[in-house]
Amino acid sequence: MQKSLRILLTELVDYAGLFPPAGLDMPTAVRNYADYLAGEQAWALGRFVLPMAQLPAFAAAWTQLPAQAQRPCALSVLSSTPVADLPKIAAHNAADLQTAHIDCIEAKANTVGEIAALAQACAGSGLAVFVEIPLVPDPTPLIAALAEHGLSAKMRTGGVVQAAFPAPNDVLWFMQGCIERNVLFKATAGLHHPIRGDYRLTYEPNCAAGTMYGYVNVFLAAAMLAQDPDAYAPVAAAVLLDEDATAFRFAEGGVTWRGNFVSCEQLASLRQHIARSFGSCSFTEPTAEANVFM
Repeated sequence: MQKSLRILLTELVDYAGLFPPAGLDMPTAVRNYADYLAGEQAWALGRFVLPMAQLPAFAAAWTQLPAQAQRPCALSVLSSTPVADLPKIAAHNAADLQTAHIDCIEAKANTVGEIAALAQACAGSGLAVFVEIPLVPDPTPLIAALAEHGLSAKMRTGGVVQAAFPAPNDVLWFMQGCIERNVLFKATAGLHHPIRGDYRLTYEPNCAAGTMYGYVNVFLAAAMLAQDPDAYAPVAAAVLLDEDATAFRFAEGGVTWRGNFVSCEQLASLRQHIARSFGSCSFTEPTAEANVFM
């Protein structure tokens, strides 16, 4: 595997097997995650994502695994009541589950006031805080509030119906806003495949197909914007919509898209400071399909 592709994929996929369209039960999702941690692609695996209400079920399923399967890993919990949930998170981390440590909390906010309240609730917790915000009408004030309070952003990039996928301009505007204000972001939903195209929206037989964003498109568009948000906006827009995998050429020194180059150093900076990861109910699908670039 070329160095640039490995940098892009490292710890990229947060496993969300509990959520649609997979919708697995906790024991199955936990076993899957443990298998991925032990597998050859473990380096591409990020956090295990779960609702806060299911933390006891996770703990039960995790402790039922063989001891050798309980490898060190990180969890991200979705919380609608951080004030009530933070003591439970602290208790979990202090218990005999240090191999499965919660280091991230994800929440939602629709207003600047809600963001301020989240920041106050989570102050001093030591947790990374990712806040899902609406992309329309204009996320700029919310992104500015996240920057003010030192929080990170989260955008929803799809779902199980076509209407759940945001417009390309909204995705680009969100990413540009985060880049200009130094706000780290993650994405969630609809990024099972590396390249944009028409795919089945669920795993049900005879389900509808729809146009889905590719995670390579999204993250490389962000990398273009990071070079210069204004000058590279048209390039980023074209990257986001490109459905030709052969246009993306990963090499030892970086990745090239139709004559535009992003170095390995820029990719590493992107992953550390700009675009952290994406949540997916499948880990094998996005990683296996990355073979198209090898």
